Amino acid sequence: MDEFNPAEFKIPDFHTVVCHLPARPGGAGTYSPSQFNVEDLELEHEVLLERIVLTEMQRQEVVPDTGASILPQIRMRWWEDKDRAYGDFIPIIAVDERRPDLSLVDVFGAPWNGYGQLVYEPDTPEPLIIKDRDGIVVDWENPTVPAVGVAFPAGQIDVSVSGVLKDDNRPYTLYAPVPYLIGAVAPAGLVAGSVAPGGTSRNRTGQDMIVKRVVIAINDVDYPALAADPRIWRHLRLMLRLSGRETDRWAVERNRAPLIAFGQRQTVNNHGITIPFSPKKHMGVRSTIQFEFRNYSVVATTMIGTFCGLKKPKKAGVPG
Repeated sequence: MDEFNPAEFKIPDFHTVVCHLPARPGGAGTYSPSQFNVEDLELEHEVLLERIVLTEMQRQEVVPDTGASILPQIRMRWWEDKDRAYGDFIPIIAVDERRPDLSLVDVFGAPWNGYGQLVYEPDTPEPLIIKDRDGIVVDWENPTVPAVGVAFPAGQIDVSVSGVLKDDNRPYTLYAPVPYLIGAVAPAGLVAGSVAPGGTSRNRTGQDMIVKRVVIAINDVDYPALAADPRIWRHLRLMLRLSGRETDRWAVERNRAPLIAFGQRQTVNNHGITIPFSPKKHMGVRSTIQFEFRNYSVVATTMIGTFCGLKKPKKAGVPG
């Protein structure tokens, strides 16, 4: 086996899994159990795992969505591969360690009502580069829902990638408006697409650009639904690459992660919890971190887990 070298892991990696979590079957104190499928969890390539983001989305169930997250009514335990569970079932919000980085701007009634943002700052051994004449590509998805009349509305989110130009250290930002179409209602197909580089999202400076941060922002002018429905953060999905090349994709096979998974440096309130790993955790091919959930709520939901880390660069034509 080759010796592990963390410096070889240079590209962000996002691996998303989901499972159905039924409503509790009886009165107070009862619960319904669920787990992510082990085959879905198995990694196709080595990963340096930085954090796991867990959220839930009732919109993807057949019951009407209450609007509020039911994370406080879910308990979990977790373990790696065949290890014993790391403790007993505890409220899922008890493991959240990113509270100091929370953004308060999405609180309704506050001066910043109708606006919020996520900030992701890649921690790679070498800087991420957007070469001159390359541009950012954003793959987006508005997941299908099974209940008639609850397709998620359309709107625009704003994705920006900021950094400095390599030769003169001048600050520079590329910007990609991402227009989401209205989601479908089953049995209709998935509503998804890609935003190719345009005038504001292509590097035309004559220099390579060193990436410092990615900001995903939503306001209720470009996306009117935000004013009344902040579930946008955990329902909508996207994935980035810093060029048109498939090898630069941050997730395999056009998979996309919930927006909340990109809230590594700054995130929004009450839409997910984060389990960080410091130092980063080396995960081999087919290895897993498994979760078991208990839902004490009267509402069914879809649990979504995103494993965020770094992977080795892939050669052209090699999947993943």
